[in-house]
Amino acid sequence: MACKLSDDAVIVIKTIQSDSKNTGKITSNKEMEEFCLGVSLLLMGVKASDKDKAFYKQVIAFLEEIQSHINDIDYEDLNSRL
Repeated sequence: MACKLSDDAVIVIKTIQSDSKNTGKITSNKEMEEFCLGVSLLLMGVKASDKDKAFYKQVIAFLEEIQSHINDIDYEDLNSRL
């Protein structure tokens, strides 16, 4: 059964894509894994300020959600919400 990602997860993807000027669709597990790898690498190099800590926590929750549901993400739903 396909899993619809949470609204928070969609917000994280939109925010990251808008910051990187990349609004490409994520259509497969491989593309999602690559997206998450990029996000993880960025997080390793960023020191979150007090202002950014809430978003940092959202990103961590997003990565955990993806890790839990990577094999059953509904990409059609995801892309319609992006």
